[in-house]
Amino acid sequence: MTVVVRRRRTERAAMQAAAT
Repeated sequence: MTVVVRRRRTERAAMQAAAT
């Protein structure tokens, strides 16, 4: 897993949490 993928995953999780 590259750093970019990890950052993208974290950003996506944060967005989901904020949306909830």
